[in-house]
Amino acid sequence: MPKEIVPDHLPAGYAKHGGRPDQEIDVVFREFCSTEDGQHFISRLEETATAILEKISDHAGSAAAVTSSLLAIIRPDRSATVYWNEFHPTVQVRAKGKINKGDLVFLDHIMDVERLILPNGLVPADAGLCYVFSFGWSKGLFFDYGPLLHGNNRRDRDYDLGLTLGYCYARVLFQHIFSISEEVWAEMFSQGWFPFSYLSTNLVRAMIGRAAEKLPIDDQLEEISAEVSKILPSRLDDWKNDPIVSGHVEVLQRAYERFLENDFISAASILYPRIEGVMRTFGATEHPRGRSNTVRACQDCGRHGINTRGKPFTTAQIRGLPARCLFCLVQTWGNGRQRIEAHDFAWCRGADAFRSQGGHSRISNSGADCLHNSSHTEKGLSRPACSLYI
Repeated sequence: MPKEIVPDHLPAGYAKHGGRPDQEIDVVFREFCSTEDGQHFISRLEETATAILEKISDHAGSAAAVTSSLLAIIRPDRSATVYWNEFHPTVQVRAKGKINKGDLVFLDHIMDVERLILPNGLVPADAGLCYVFSFGWSKGLFFDYGPLLHGNNRRDRDYDLGLTLGYCYARVLFQHIFSISEEVWAEMFSQGWFPFSYLSTNLVRAMIGRAAEKLPIDDQLEEISAEVSKILPSRLDDWKNDPIVSGHVEVLQRAYERFLENDFISAASILYPRIEGVMRTFGATEHPRGRSNTVRACQDCGRHGINTRGKPFTTAQIRGLPARCLFCLVQTWGNGRQRIEAHDFAWCRGADAFRSQGGHSRISNSGADCLHNSSHTEKGLSRPACSLYI
């Protein structure tokens, strides 16, 4: 059963930097961090999360050691509801393929986490929250105290909380992907490889490890080829019903047959022109939502918006985005079969998709409204700007 507590104080956030008594400072009131962030993550847990545990347990230190989840919903009147190891939301995911009733579902079955489906009214728009969650040995923390701030500093929750928490789940669940450094990405690309979503988690981790050590990923070509041979039959069946790919299935089937015969030159020769064909089909398809593909420019800089007039983004356009610009997001477009998400841009005020505003606010005025995330360095982003799923 959830527990009702009265915090000693309403949390406002964490000081972004120090200052003298007569100076204004920035306060981080909304943030996501995880095991990947090391000591920064631990220090966050040792503050508000520990203070909450102290209200529900006489042995907060011992309780912390056995905490797999902790959800605290904090209201402006200083009342709070706490779920300790008993909040188990429904998670909506994108599956890699067909799943039958009764099948065991593993990480290798999951393409992406779409959202958490939260009970109506669980977290009111005017309430703050602190949420700790776990997947195995990895943990994540999301907090938002914006609705608890006073005066001009107050930040109502006007974004989709379920969608935002789904993003946080994905960051922890697929940490091996999101934690790839720029150097490892560069090494993988230089070798002509990519951590393809349909490959098994263990194989992708091995590929990343080899790239990190600058060892040839081609040494695993036999394993990769075996997995692709196993995956393709079900994918071909799915593509027959895909509005974008169905018109190309006969050619793809031909390439698959050549692949099975180890005639890789013929398979590649068939596939490369067909990739362009699929992209042209997608560009010519009328998108149900009638929205163009737009990268919204950050309201702080307002300079880098891109509009492709309904066509897919090009690699050149993606790579042309400035790493230092705090982008809002790259929205999902079309029928959702292809999407680019700006997971690793610092979050900014924006619209569509995540709408996950956040950040730091000056104590005495509204200040900036950008989320400070410890994974982003002063020299730019510590991870690639976009991830591409097709």
